[in-house]
Amino acid sequence: MSTTTTHIWVPSKKQSPVCLVKTARDLLTGAAAARKYPHLSAGSRQIPELGKLKGFEAAVIDAVWESACIDWIIVEADGARQLPIKASDVHEPVIPSCTNAIVHVTGLDSLGTPLDEYHVHRAALFSSNTGLAMGQNVDARAVATSCVLELWKARNLVPSCPDLVALLNKADDPGRMAESRAVVDLLKNNRYMFENIQNQPVFENFSHHSDVVLPGPSRVVLASLADPDPVKDVFIL
Repeated sequence: MSTTTTHIWVPSKKQSPVCLVKTARDLLTGAAAARKYPHLSAGSRQIPELGKLKGFEAAVIDAVWESACIDWIIVEADGARQLPIKASDVHEPVIPSCTNAIVHVTGLDSLGTPLDEYHVHRAALFSSNTGLAMGQNVDARAVATSCVLELWKARNLVPSCPDLVALLNKADDPGRMAESRAVVDLLKNNRYMFENIQNQPVFENFSHHSDVVLPGPSRVVLASLADPDPVKDVFIL
């Protein structure tokens, strides 16, 4: 089942043969009845003027998982307003407590674009988080720093989650693949990334907690999700 704690586009029939629009109370019954389908999407209501589905509170998704009526649940826990990279706000992401893998998705087409609101969602916050000045081009260091910060923030919301994945999307051609290697190399360098993150203001939001963990991703996936063969490379860190 695919769903969200925010909003998602209403899927096409090709993307999802079944799209349930249910109240939280009715979702469990509807999901169980749809088990015969290999994939379904679910939302609490349609927003026709936006072409989107409103999702569910995290606790509702936890209840569906605990019911064992669905084998896998994919949850979009944060959105970027169709931009390739973002900085999450204080109330984001909204992650169910049952989560067993957090996948942070970054568009490689962000590399080389200027840091502004036309190219980066919450550009000023991204600047504060990564140390990249407004107007400068987004580089590999900023992308890698953002990946680790966002995964660290998400992991501290769900400390029991065992698997953190950085997915670098839009590796659509050899040029993008080559550009991605600089990001991967930085993500492999845990000491550099740890020291870099410690210098960012966002770290102060959590650093007073004695149980804070600062993990990097366990895997980096290079992907072109629009391609029929989407996974281009996987790096185990």
